[in-house]
Amino acid sequence: MPDRSLSNIRRLTIALTLFTLVIVVGLLTIGKQKFRYKISNEEMLTQILKADYMVSPEAAKQILSQNDGKVKFVDLRNKYDFNIGHLENALNIPTHKLLEDENLDLFKDPSITYVLYGADHLAANGPWMVMRKLGFNNFKVLEGGYKGQMADAVMATGDKAIYDYNNILVEAQKEISELQKAGEAAPDAPKPVKKKVTILPKKVAKPVEEEGC
Repeated sequence: MPDRSLSNIRRLTIALTLFTLVIVVGLLTIGKQKFRYKISNEEMLTQILKADYMVSPEAAKQILSQNDGKVKFVDLRNKYDFNIGHLENALNIPTHKLLEDENLDLFKDPSITYVLYGADHLAANGPWMVMRKLGFNNFKVLEGGYKGQMADAVMATGDKAIYDYNNILVEAQKEISELQKAGEAAPDAPKPVKKKVTILPKKVAKPVEEEGC
């Protein structure tokens, strides 16, 4: 009984994987030239079950620290999410642009391994399967995706703010403090001295007495 349940689960997993593959291939190839797939669905399933295409968060951390250019991370998310935060030196190639000619030319270099990642683990599985079916052997998937990598405290980089508001606030507080100290240390301004005005009495002219006859 347990063996039958396990077998059913495995069949269901394989069926879902194939269904996902068909959907993703369809979405990625809409409006594009017809691609010739190099491996069959059976070969694809064999590679999926091996699970040797996965890159663990710990392995990703080592790759990021070495930074030798032999492994490049490809962020499949949109530009907005990418700008908020991404793995260091990652390329931003959204899923719907993965099969554009310039990107396919980029991926042809067999000396470079490309690690795909999306917001989570599932976001990169479909694109990886498509690239493998097209014959690209230099693709892997980041286990856990970007969220999983951040949970493992790997270095990430995002767009830097034009202004460092925290630093501006600190500097402003320093200036205010210095102004306050300067105000306390400054001597009191001298009070203006009022000039004493002396009022002199006006001289009154005495009337001239007339002489008698």
